[in-house]
Amino acid sequence: MGKLSTWWREEISLALNKYCAGAVLIDLLPQEHSAAFVPDEKLLGAYFKVDLATNQAPPADTTPKQPKVVWRAT
Repeated sequence: MGKLSTWWREEISLALNKYCAGAVLIDLLPQEHSAAFVPDEKLLGAYFKVDLATNQAPPADTTPKQPKVVWRAT
């Protein structure tokens, strides 16, 4: 059966692209959920994906660090 994101990708993408046609869409979803959506650049006004880049290992002093926000416009 494979990943659920692959299973639902076409239906979710069609529905979201149609619903958001002409709008600016900011994707804040985690990678697992974001994988189920393929933006249609012809329909959307603009598309931005936000990735939170964090360290894999906790720092030695265990002080939480602020995640780095990475904006990618497509």
